[in-house]
Amino acid sequence: FFFFLSFLLSFCRCILLRLLMCIESRTSGELVAVIAHRSDDYLYIPVLWAALSALIVPGPLLFFDVTGVSFSVLQVATFLIAAALLRWPVLKMRFIPREVKRRRAALMAKEQFLEQNLHHTAQRNGILIYISVAEHYVELIADKGVNDVVPLGTWDTLVQQLLGHIRQGEIEVGLITTVRQCGDILEQHFPAMARDINELPNHLVEITEPN
Repeated sequence: FFFFLSFLLSFCRCILLRLLMCIESRTSGELVAVIAHRSDDYLYIPVLWAALSALIVPGPLLFFDVTGVSFSVLQVATFLIAAALLRWPVLKMRFIPREVKRRRAALMAKEQFLEQNLHHTAQRNGILIYISVAEHYVELIADKGVNDVVPLGTWDTLVQQLLGHIRQGEIEVGLITTVRQCGDILEQHFPAMARDINELPNHLVEITEPN
C-alpha cells in the first residue's frame, strides 16, 4: 500500500506543484501539504502485546502436570512469535488503541506546522494540510491570522470532505480539492499584494518514516 501511495504522490505531484504555484501567485498566504505514511513507529506495541500474550497464553498449563522448564519455554516461544507477528505494520496498527493513534497523529501534525515554519509568516497566514495514512487521520492547522477571519467550522467541514475522499480511495482527488479550497480561502482574505514576498516554499511533503 505504501508503495502505491508513493507512486500516487509522484503521479499527482506535478499537478499539486502547479496548483500551489498558482495559489502562490494569487495570495500572500502560505500553504503546505504533508502526507505521512504513519505518525509513529509504535515500536513498543509489539513488545507490550507479546509480553501480555506470554503471560496469558501458557496460563492453562498451570492446571496440568508440566515442568517449570516447559512452561518457561512456552512463554518465551509465545513472546517471540507474538512480537514477530506484530511487527507486520497492518497487524500492528490493529492492536494500537484508537486514542493512542489519534494523539500521536495530532502531535505529529503540530510538529510539522512548526517544522515547516508556518508560524513565522508576517501576517500569521499559514495553513498546513496534514494526512497520516496509517492512522486514518486528517487535520488542517491554520495560524491565528487565518483563524481570525475564517467562519467557525470551516476546517471541520474540509477535513470531513477530505476523509470522505480518502475512505473511497481517492487520496489524490481529496488532496487536490482541499488544496484548491484552502487556496481560495487564502486568496479571499489574503490576496497577493504588490512586491509580495514568498516567505515559505509552497510544497508537498511526503514522510515515509517518522522521526
